[in-house]
Amino acid sequence: MSEFISTIVRQVETCLVERESDILEAWHENIEEANENEKKFPPLKLSIASSVDLEANAIETSVSFTVKYTATVKDALPDPDQGLLPFASGLKPGESVEITGGDVGVKIEHGGKVTPIGKQNP
Repeated sequence: MSEFISTIVRQVETCLVERESDILEAWHENIEEANENEKKFPPLKLSIASSVDLEANAIETSVSFTVKYTATVKDALPDPDQGLLPFASGLKPGESVEITGGDVGVKIEHGGKVTPIGKQNP
């Protein structure tokens, strides 16, 4: 077993040395991304996999690395008690309709978001 371990450790070192510049580049991209977005640095993850094939009398080891980037989008959940106005569902993204009466009104956006406009009574 100690020979398997020694071989795998040597192979891991060889893989890391061969891909050192790629690993460092990924790490630097990680740091730049975090600085631009004022976020914590996500970890650089290294995965090591080894397989021992006794029939072929071989040990194969691979090292993969990744920086996990996450994109997050937040949307409000629709209110199940508030139905959409019939024309609101026909609006395209970025489109809106304003309905006014005197000094007050509402702006209805694609997706049904309703925003008061003008002077509103408390």
